[in-house]
Amino acid sequence: MTGGVRAAEPRFRALANSAPVGIYELDSEGNCVYVNAHWCELAGVEPEAALGRGWMNVIHPDDLGLVVAEWTRAAEENRGFLLEYRYLRPDGEIVWIVGRAATVRGEDGEVLSYLGTADDVTARRDEERERQALAALVKASTDAIIGKDLDGTITSWNPGAERIYGYSAEEAIGNPIELLVPDDLTGELESIMAMIRKGEAVETGETQRIRKDGSRIDVSVTVSPVRDASGSVIGASTVARDISKRKLVERQLDDERRQLAEAQRLAKVGSWEFEPASGRWRWSAQQFRNLDFEPGGEVPSLEAVLERIHPDDRDQFRQHVMAMSREGAAFDFVFDYRVMVSDGDLRTLELRGGPAPDRAPGQREFIGTTRDVTGERDAERLKDEFFSLVSHELRTPLTSIIGYAELLNELEAQNLSEQGRRFVEVIDRNSRRELNLVGDLLMLTRISAGTFEIEFGRADLAEIAAVAVESARPVAEKGGIELVLERPETLVLGGDRHRLSQVAENLLSNAIKFTPDGGRVTVTVTEADGQAVLAISDTGIGIVPGEAGRLFEPMYRAADAERHHIQGTGLGLAIVKAIVDAHEGTIEVEGEQGVGTTFTVRLPRREPPRETAVND
Repeated sequence: MTGGVRAAEPRFRALANSAPVGIYELDSEGNCVYVNAHWCELAGVEPEAALGRGWMNVIHPDDLGLVVAEWTRAAEENRGFLLEYRYLRPDGEIVWIVGRAATVRGEDGEVLSYLGTADDVTARRDEERERQALAALVKASTDAIIGKDLDGTITSWNPGAERIYGYSAEEAIGNPIELLVPDDLTGELESIMAMIRKGEAVETGETQRIRKDGSRIDVSVTVSPVRDASGSVIGASTVARDISKRKLVERQLDDERRQLAEAQRLAKVGSWEFEPASGRWRWSAQQFRNLDFEPGGEVPSLEAVLERIHPDDRDQFRQHVMAMSREGAAFDFVFDYRVMVSDGDLRTLELRGGPAPDRAPGQREFIGTTRDVTGERDAERLKDEFFSLVSHELRTPLTSIIGYAELLNELEAQNLSEQGRRFVEVIDRNSRRELNLVGDLLMLTRISAGTFEIEFGRADLAEIAAVAVESARPVAEKGGIELVLERPETLVLGGDRHRLSQVAENLLSNAIKFTPDGGRVTVTVTEADGQAVLAISDTGIGIVPGEAGRLFEPMYRAADAERHHIQGTGLGLAIVKAIVDAHEGTIEVEGEQGVGTTFTVRLPRREPPRETAVND
């Protein structure tokens, strides 16, 4: 492939010229065939000057032999080239680079070319030299200060080193410095010693070392060359500071900040701080989002915020900001306001705030949150509308229909034909069914709104189960279903008798509906581990795998129920679970498709309230 990658891939040139690193390509003989614009900037030459063997003229003379030797070794060992060395620009400026290169081979393994990069690390090295100049001045008594010769043998050991590393001076002196370096960081030590031999000081920044007990500790290490009177490097001085506690705190703070930011995003809760003296605001990322601003950057001005707020709510918002700004103001507040977002919708936010605690004397600050409550407020509005609709548009006429059907059946029974009486029974039956559905919907709404409550009293679970079974027996017998009750004489607990009856009736009704003719439904009441247990099992159609977890969702209908055209609204089990939860109990379901299902309710055996005797 003539010209290698450069000629074969035009897109390579466009990509390479936009890259922030120098990129070059050599042919199999080591002749340069391409350099990008950034490489020319690093080297200070035009592209033509690099072609052929011209690229070697850019390398600092003192480093050229090292570069060629390392390049040759990399080629012989069939590995990538990696080396830090210098470029000498025509204007005399020295540029330190990290050079990397890889071999490009053809399908037959033949070397086609070499692709390499040159990354400018001059600034980094300058920073390292600045730190090295300060390293020898570090004399904190709590730091580990260690002397070593050029072979890495420890020659001095201060009390700080003994405190940090756990070795006494007698144990440490005379041992190699590798004693303190983890196996995976030995390369770091070799690099440090090489630079020390050159007379260069090294500050590794944050790294890790090993204590006498084998544990790792986070440290910051500074290594400086030690020179004799003639200026020759004869050893090194290492200053290590134990930063384990700081790193632990940093990791914990980072985790907490990340968790807080994610929690705010999920909950749509933004946080803010306000300094009245300076008028300065600080917002969390979610605070920006809640007010339809992009997170980050400066907090928008009050005028910009007011532009986003609905005109009817601006005065209230401005008055609270002005009130916080008054001298000596300290008050808590909460109110809703609406924001006009970019998509044209209105977003309702709940603003809470108050004085920040634990501030320095004379320093006032308010802190608070802004929570997106649009969904909640819409739900509350819809809930109120729903209650009104159900109460006035459904419940009242259904009650009237049932009442008139009863009157018609009582007063006109003799005048009605057999067919007429059947019609009245259908009207009564279906009206009561619809009224029960209205009741279920009302209850589900209370559950969703958090207003559902139970009336705690005396409840006999055995009696409740018996009544439910007797009530359901005619329906079961009509379908040829055997109904079995196993119960103790009594099983009394504290609970809502009416609601627990609803649990038993709903579960029993479901079991009968889902059991085909000739099947069996068993109701069992027992006591186990201090709990009252109600179990209702059937030999019905069972549960499709994967559906058990969704059966208690409001309005959810099982696939088999739809397939077998079994009537239902998907409300019963949701209500059952809410009642059980309100009693601090549990409900479980087990089943196998085509075999049957068992629902098990466990309720705590609380003592029922004592009945108060009234003396005449």
